This record gives sequence, C-alpha cells and structure tokens, in this order.
Amino acid sequence: MSVWLMSACVNTKRAYRQLSVYNYFAAKKNFYKLARYKRKKTVAYTGLAIIYGRSDNPFTNLDSAFHYIHQAKILYPGVPVKTKNKWKEKQGVDSLMIDSLYASIGRKHFEQYKNTGRREYWEKFLNEYKNHPYRDSALYYRDKLIVDSLTVVNTPDGWKFFLENYPDSYWKQWAEEQLLQEVV
Repeated sequence: MSVWLMSACVNTKRAYRQLSVYNYFAAKKNFYKLARYKRKKTVAYTGLAIIYGRSDNPFTNLDSAFHYIHQAKILYPGVPVKTKNKWKEKQGVDSLMIDSLYASIGRKHFEQYKNTGRREYWEKFLNEYKNHPYRDSALYYRDKLIVDSLTVVNTPDGWKFFLENYPDSYWKQWAEEQLLQEVV
C-alpha cells in the first residue's frame, strides 16, 4: 500500500525534473495534479505557463500560457516566505522568474498580434497586459489600424469618433488635421 501512495504522490521536484528533460506529457500531467493542492498552485501554474509558452512541444498555446502565468502572479504574493525560498532553491521559481516569464509570454503575444494586423487582438493585448513594456507600442499599432481604416472612409464623423474615443493617441494631431481638411 505504501508503494501505491508513493506513486500517487506528485511532487514539485519530479514535475520540474520532467520539464527539464523535455518530457512535456508527463510534466504537464504532474503540474495539473499539483494544481489541485492550494499550497502548490503557484508553482504548478508557473510550470504550466512554461510548457504552454514554449514552441518546442505540441502543447504550445500562448493564451493558456498567459492564463497560467497571470494566475501565478496573482497567487505568488500570498505564498509563505519559507515556501518561496524552497521553490527558489529547488526549482528556480521566484517573483523575478514569474515576472520574466510574464514579460516573455507578452512579447510573444505582441509579435503574434503584430503579424495579424487585427484591432481586436490589440484590444485583447491591452486588456491582458496592463503593465507590459510593449504596451505603448501596442497602443500605437492599434490606433494606426484605426487611422488606416478611417483614411479609407475619410469622413468628419469618423475623425470625430477617433478623437473622442482615443484622445491620448499618438495619431491625435494627424486625426485633427484630417478633420480640419474635411470640414474646410
């Protein structure tokens, strides 16, 4: 019976060891098992974010990676200091690693959205990554897509709408000039 209990018990060390040797199937399974335990959710979510954020496995999914790293960022401050020290020593998981992974996933999302050229993706990025270093660039690209579409239509109402809804835009002055040209 003790052998069965030992095999059923999932520990953090084993899951991260599996991750380190690229055994993504076993690591993912074990991180999900770890996530069932309240005191191990943060470290499990970080492991899942790593798996979903990497492009060298069949589980690559940036939306899932964001979900798990976002949850880890929320939960990490509530983890006891003793546990944080243990995670840092044994798995390398600490606030800097979580923040770095968050930034990395955000950068990948940014590049992905930049290649799509769709406004709704930029809106999603801006809603999800409120304090990301690429936020200003995302605002620029979102507003540029809107300005490009308004340039095609080129109506005073369109420019007024833009100026009312995006008053802090990089493109504000340009939009004002377009509005003046249309009015005159």
